[in-house]
Amino acid sequence: MADDTEQSERAGGQALKPAAENPWYVLATIWGPFDTREPHLLDRNRVAWNRWMAPAVDAVLAEKLLARGFSREHLAPLEDVERLELQREAGRRGVSLPEPGSPGDPTPVIMSGCHFDGPVVADGFVFPGRAEISHSYFADFASFSNGFFADTVVFADSCFGQEGVFTGTYFNSVDFRACRFEKVADFQKARFRWCRFEGANFGRDTDFVGAYFVKRARFNRTRFAGDARFGDCCFEGRAEFPEASFGKLAGFRGCLFEGPTTFSEACFRGRIDFGQQKFEAATNFEKTTFRTTPNFRDRAFPHAISWRHVSWPTPPHGSDQAAEAEERYAALRYAMEQTGRYEHARDFLALELDCRRVHAPWPTKLAIAAYQALSDVGRSVARPLGAWAIALFVSFALHLGAFAWPSWPTSSLLTETTKLALASAVVVGSPIFDPLRLERIEHRLAIAAGRCPERSETGSCLLPIPFALQLLELLQAAFSALCLFLAGLGLRNWLRIR
Repeated sequence: MADDTEQSERAGGQALKPAAENPWYVLATIWGPFDTREPHLLDRNRVAWNRWMAPAVDAVLAEKLLARGFSREHLAPLEDVERLELQREAGRRGVSLPEPGSPGDPTPVIMSGCHFDGPVVADGFVFPGRAEISHSYFADFASFSNGFFADTVVFADSCFGQEGVFTGTYFNSVDFRACRFEKVADFQKARFRWCRFEGANFGRDTDFVGAYFVKRARFNRTRFAGDARFGDCCFEGRAEFPEASFGKLAGFRGCLFEGPTTFSEACFRGRIDFGQQKFEAATNFEKTTFRTTPNFRDRAFPHAISWRHVSWPTPPHGSDQAAEAEERYAALRYAMEQTGRYEHARDFLALELDCRRVHAPWPTKLAIAAYQALSDVGRSVARPLGAWAIALFVSFALHLGAFAWPSWPTSSLLTETTKLALASAVVVGSPIFDPLRLERIEHRLAIAAGRCPERSETGSCLLPIPFALQLLELLQAAFSALCLFLAGLGLRNWLRIR
């Protein structure tokens, strides 16, 4: 068992009192604490608690409880004899039981600052009013499964040393801020109208499968060290996970996000599964960090989605892993195209090609590398135009050297050489498909260099272009065509997102 100092630190720094001294805990365990050898005690304690609290249950709450499967006879107020029996039992343990209050004014359940050294089992307990269970330490198993919290319940700054189970529990408004769950936390099929988990720390696996969030769900700065399973959840209101940290699995398969959703600045370190889910409102993944490739297959996105400044993982080294990552990015690219977010689709295409380079044959790798270098995967107009301008300059320099060396070029030779460079770069393929044009260029160069009479016939005096230079012209013509095509593609993509 942890010493008092450690327990105090785990429960938010407050000095803790034994739970056995708290009258509400005594009522919850009126016939004895939970014992696996005597499971009937759980039923007796639940019936005693709910019937004691029945005077604070109004007609509307009673209908809700009956609809959730609570027994009508177990919600009936105690007879006077039964109340006296419970009071006598509590008196033997040195406490007086608090009154439950009335339907308009239920008595708050205060169990803050308690040290629960044994199992706490409050399955099926009804809390008609506010409940304060903050700054407490649960040293053993704690279960509130299928409970009903009709008002606000506060667990803030509490620590669950063992399993914390809230399966099927109804929360009108719950506050788990800065809570620590050192073992497994189970919220399967729980229902939350309002919930706050800001700064909570889940040390092991966390299960929210099938949970329903009616209003705002806040998981700001929440840390999930183990698997975080949110499969088949429904977020009817806002879903907030900014700066949340997912250490292993982040499982959101089959989720429905009906309200605005944000994962901004969240960090996903393990496997990420958002398959078969649907985002219906504005969704924000800005500045999110993905350490592995996320799975968003068979999903739906709204137009109002942001992926700005996201940190994506480096492509996997293995061929199979790279192929899988490529398929996942391809699914995201297709989804962005379907929603009209072409700027994000281009980004996912770049990631898709990064992964394809890992497992593709070398010709494909070379083509992808050229596409990335020359046009930033269709995202740049300046890059291909810059490459084309550099090719023009290189062609100009080589032609100038071939026809003017070793004599200093005259201005007319400079002009003709420039024309030849431009002809080779702009008039794509002219040296191949128009040999007469090449011949005329050679003749003009000879005249400009002063090596041929100005009035000579076209074919009588030529200054031949060296074969190596002609081959270079062919290569440059093809390269120029590629650059101009990529510039056009970049311009088309730029106009598409405007």
